[in-house]
Amino acid sequence: MCTTFSVCKNNNTFILRTMDLEKYHEYEFKFFPSGYNYENDVFGNKLYTKYKIMGTTFKNYDHLLDGINEEGLLGCTNSFRNQITFVKNANYKKINLTSTKLLNVFLTNCKNLDEVKELSKKIFILKESFVDKDNFSRHYHYMFTDKNNHSLIVEIEDGNLKVHENTYNIMTNSPKFEIHIKNLKKYIKDSILKGSLLTPTKRFLRAYDELININKEILETDTLDFLFKSLEKFKISKSDYNNFSPKKDNITLYYSIISAIDKKYYLKYTNSKFINCFSFDDFKNQDVKKIIRPLTF
Repeated sequence: MCTTFSVCKNNNTFILRTMDLEKYHEYEFKFFPSGYNYENDVFGNKLYTKYKIMGTTFKNYDHLLDGINEEGLLGCTNSFRNQITFVKNANYKKINLTSTKLLNVFLTNCKNLDEVKELSKKIFILKESFVDKDNFSRHYHYMFTDKNNHSLIVEIEDGNLKVHENTYNIMTNSPKFEIHIKNLKKYIKDSILKGSLLTPTKRFLRAYDELININKEILETDTLDFLFKSLEKFKISKSDYNNFSPKKDNITLYYSIISAIDKKYYLKYTNSKFINCFSFDDFKNQDVKKIIRPLTF
């Protein structure tokens, strides 16, 4: 369960997300230089980065959960459970990949949303690699945002990638994007918000309301501080989630805010006041992958 939305504020575009999981994970910040073998296709053929990218991922994994490339394209993954049936047979007319590192694939190859759309037509997603048992698909969907705060949602359907124009700049989890929009239009009409506020459907509607409030606000405070306070409204604590479903333990582990114009990445653990800040300038002379353990104090 995660909440993602993008906003344009003070002449800058930001993508904001909460990372919510059922159990605790450790995270790493990673930078990938251009010309780096960041992924293999399902046949073991090596793929190389065109653009530099950076972002956060699980410890000891290379697939980014959210990040940015050197052109200012922003991207994020969210869980998309029970919405994808992964296919096993390859489509030899396309690039055959697993879903796990798909965010890396787009960020390393696309400088804008038009290129995301074009690359989507060439990719086919399989359940697992034919040569690497550790390269298998996870239930993700994806949001990409450009410097102009235009966004796309990418979903997997029968191996192909389906791209949605995301004029609302919001992504949560299941159900499919089209159903979220149907629910949102009904909400805009009657303004009724019943039931648990933690479900993906209700968080989508709450994010819509939050974006309206953000856009109305004339900032007299620090933009970053304001945006982190906005994200805090979507934090899920252990007690919150136990009230929602006593069989699970789902909590918000970190917040991230990524700036398309400044090309900076901010990460804050929810149990810490410290904000980690990363910039491509930090890696000017870096020609290999760089791994950084974000500070938590």
